[in-house]
Amino acid sequence: MNELRECFERHPSWSDVFSEADRLIVTSIVRYAHRVDSETLPLTEDDDDVLAALLLLAKSVRYDHAALSLRPRELGELIGTQLGGRHPGDLPDADTLRRALQDTSRPLVRAAVDRRNLDGDIPAAGPPIVITENDGEMVFCHVRRLAHAEWRVATTLLTSAGPRDGDWVGDLVTTCLSHLEGPAAVLATAVAQQKITVMTGGPGTGKTTAVARLLAALGEQALRDQRKVRVAIAAPTAKAAVRLREALADTVSHEHTGLQFHERSGSVHRLLGLRPDTDVATVLLDDDLVVVDEVSMLELDMMDTLLSACSEHTRLLLVGDADQLASVNVGAVLRDVVDAADAGHLGHGLVRLTENFRSGSDIVEAAQCVNRGDLEGLVRLCETSSMVTISTDRRHDLARLEEHADDLRARAATTDEAGALRDATRVVVLCATRRGVGSVHWWQTRVAADAPDLAVGTPVLITRNEEFRPDGSALANGDIGVVMDDPEGPYAVFGPLDAPRRRPLRQLYDAEPAWAITIHKSQGSEYDDVIVSLPDHDVSILTRELIYTALTRARHHVRIVGSIDLLSIALSRRIARVSGLSERMAALAASRSE
Repeated sequence: MNELRECFERHPSWSDVFSEADRLIVTSIVRYAHRVDSETLPLTEDDDDVLAALLLLAKSVRYDHAALSLRPRELGELIGTQLGGRHPGDLPDADTLRRALQDTSRPLVRAAVDRRNLDGDIPAAGPPIVITENDGEMVFCHVRRLAHAEWRVATTLLTSAGPRDGDWVGDLVTTCLSHLEGPAAVLATAVAQQKITVMTGGPGTGKTTAVARLLAALGEQALRDQRKVRVAIAAPTAKAAVRLREALADTVSHEHTGLQFHERSGSVHRLLGLRPDTDVATVLLDDDLVVVDEVSMLELDMMDTLLSACSEHTRLLLVGDADQLASVNVGAVLRDVVDAADAGHLGHGLVRLTENFRSGSDIVEAAQCVNRGDLEGLVRLCETSSMVTISTDRRHDLARLEEHADDLRARAATTDEAGALRDATRVVVLCATRRGVGSVHWWQTRVAADAPDLAVGTPVLITRNEEFRPDGSALANGDIGVVMDDPEGPYAVFGPLDAPRRRPLRQLYDAEPAWAITIHKSQGSEYDDVIVSLPDHDVSILTRELIYTALTRARHHVRIVGSIDLLSIALSRRIARVSGLSERMAALAASRSE
């Protein structure tokens, strides 16, 4: 039974706008409504406007929005320029869609839609669609799962902003203040006062250093007090978690025996015991302090799961750069939380670092220009800098990459695994697209030439999480290794350097060459020299956040390869994900203060 078939026959252009996935989601909503109210079927032409609104909601979630904005101007822009595509066909206008969703005389609306105030509770069970109202005006349309998650995240964050009764961990952090200064002292002050702390800042502002110094001071003080502070360290990807652990190693050594690290520290999925077939945490985090890095990569559902898994006494420290790319799934949670904190809804729980400690770093200055959308400033910097350059000639960078490839192949032909792994992150091409001129495929085919995909010396990118291993050695999506030579057959080796993970090539089912990778895949990583490769034409993913993220992956040198005109377009375009999180926090905070 295809409930939407006649509707799409009446509007043939809709097939160019909506995918089969959108149709399946709306079909499931219609079937739910029919179980509640048999009058919803058969659908008639009068239902077309409601169906159009539901299809737009389904597509908005597929495009990683947490909700569909129902404000007239924003809804109109989404229909005309984003969700509706270049040729939205005969989609109803914003006013028509709003009227349709307000008409409770329609059986489909009556059965499938639940109305809630912006400051109200949203239970997990109920009609599949939730329309949020503020002062009687419709502002957002959610699928219930995301509305419930958004409400839970908002309420948890607000609760954490209240005064916290003294406990031994808070007292311990307060005691450490006399041994800390700068960002670490500011961070310690916030952690001592609240259950949840958010620390944000751009590259070079000392986020990792502040965390390391706080942990070191905690370990030393706990050791003097003959106590143990249980700490968990995680990131959205295992790769980012490894990088954080390596960055902390110099400051937080094994001598700090006052710290007891969670055995499941690593990716957030691993820490929470999540498996591919469920988003329900199987682990209650009973640690004293949980540190999660690269939170800009954390989607709404995962943030909800993380907050729910923390026990009552656990302090949570969320660290990330709110200006980076948002998560690859629904929402832009870190940005929403920072916006809410700026409005005063997170108490003293926001630590924003702005001072640059990488003295003279042109890369940091370039990133700041990109973040401001200052193309002229970026170009002027590139004209005088040896660290940041712009070019339209890919041949120079191709020759450079080929030279790097030759070095890596020679290294991999020996038994020097550590050297090969270090070389693998020395030079990288970060691409905006996977296909076309300047894409991942464009670079791969030119560097690899006629060699097999996974020839000796090839950097390897894992594209899917490996099955869980009790010893924590499972490979994760985004891990990069190198194919090494061996008399018994080539194998791939992956970091960390102090505990390398080896896999025969025959076991690498989900891997691909990594001479070039997408900018999205590079999140959580750092490289010595970065080549940022833009396509030869405009694509919608070219945004200010994408360029910013690519630049901030570089330690020593970054070269942007692409036209100035295309770079100008990218810097003028920002990622705009619809979400009600920050507004919901504001409304809930206002209602609690009344």
